[in-house]
Amino acid sequence: MRRDGQRGMTLLEVMMAIAVFAVAAAILLPRPRIYLAETGRARDQRIAWTLAAQKMAEIELDAEIFEGQGGGSSGDFGEEGRPGFLYEWSADRVEVDTVAEGDLESEPKEIFHVRLAVRRSDETEEGGLLTLEAMFPASGDGEGGAGP
Repeated sequence: MRRDGQRGMTLLEVMMAIAVFAVAAAILLPRPRIYLAETGRARDQRIAWTLAAQKMAEIELDAEIFEGQGGGSSGDFGEEGRPGFLYEWSADRVEVDTVAEGDLESEPKEIFHVRLAVRRSDETEEGGLLTLEAMFPASGDGEGGAGP
């Protein structure tokens, strides 16, 4: 109850204002931490795309990979200045059915299916930051034929 001429807020009004502020703060305070984590993940994915493109180009240019049945490897990007990022790739010779119906003279073709996965070294979730897959034509008989 206010008397005429008195200014100010009652204790109940102050408590209600604090309660409203506390509810708003509880809702809004976790948001910056979530946004920061999402921003870090987006940065890591951008770096991973760049590293994966570079590694895929190295794989494509290595003729030894495309001789025989394929190959694979894993490691980190320490030489590229990113030791916290790991890669794992495999190249497998795969038979692809390209025979058209009614065409009995065509033979199935072979390709190399290359799979490259990039992840952070401290990442525990399956799948990592990104996985690239590519197909390259295989030539020869699988016993030393030329690559792409």
